Amino acid sequence: MSEQSKVVKSYLKKFPRGTTLGLARKLFKDYPLLFTSVESARSVVKYYRGQHGERSRKKVSEIIERIPIPESDAEDWTPYIIPKNIKRLLILNDIHVPFHDVKALEICFKYSENNIDGILINGDLFDFYKGSRFEQNPYKRSMAQEIDMGCQLIKHMKQRFNVPIYVKYGNHCERWDKYIMLKAPELFNLDGIRLEDRIRSQVDVEIIYDKRIVKHGHLDILHGHEFFGAPSQAVNPARGLFMKTLDSCLIGHLHKSSSHTETTLGNKMITTHSVGCLCHLHPEYARINKWNHGFAINEITQNGEYVLHNKRIANGKVY
Repeated sequence: MSEQSKVVKSYLKKFPRGTTLGLARKLFKDYPLLFTSVESARSVVKYYRGQHGERSRKKVSEIIERIPIPESDAEDWTPYIIPKNIKRLLILNDIHVPFHDVKALEICFKYSENNIDGILINGDLFDFYKGSRFEQNPYKRSMAQEIDMGCQLIKHMKQRFNVPIYVKYGNHCERWDKYIMLKAPELFNLDGIRLEDRIRSQVDVEIIYDKRIVKHGHLDILHGHEFFGAPSQAVNPARGLFMKTLDSCLIGHLHKSSSHTETTLGNKMITTHSVGCLCHLHPEYARINKWNHGFAINEITQNGEYVLHNKRIANGKVY
């Protein structure tokens, strides 16, 4: 074995985490008589790490591989893309079954009939009252009953509109799986236990979880609980959303309708929206509030842009 090979192999064993180029530079600096350049040292390092191809690997008696970075448990997190053929998307927020407002839902549905290609339930279809960490009225419906009622509402929408329906989890929807993970984690991986399984056992819908952003055309749609600290709702929720995202997008979660527009130095217009809810406006935990009923329809135009219709419901009418 040549002196050059001995030195390289000793360095590979001494610095197993070193990069190929980093070791080559050190070898050339420490042994300028053995290597004519950094590149020549790099070539020998690659040879003994088996990086010169399959034919060269077979010639090396001992391959000293670099210690790899350990595999990560991080999960892929990418937006959910609504299909391009859905040009007019009805966006419903914060229905909170069984505390939904039947009259508000009927007004929304009547307005949207024969006018949409798909429906996105953008978080909190369910309330899961019994999964709350706050004090609870024992006479209220169970969480299992809420699932049955929510699925019944989805069946009503499928029959009425005959369009694809997407259900995105909100913070209240997440209560079901979190409750099981905290109270009975050994049951969580059983078939039929998770909320997704229980919904799909009753109705065929697309379920969007893990706080994924939903994209319809160029519009980003969130429930609103995805942020670390919800957008400010002191005066204008859409303004708080703008400060969080600096991009055009929409949320529910705060049960208020609002819009905010700013133009960048490069003359790009950014508009953010918050959309009203479709639940009862005066629940026992917040009898007095600034909520309003509402929904949205996002329309993709022929040139690929979008027009958002952020609708409010008041006095039995849509505005």
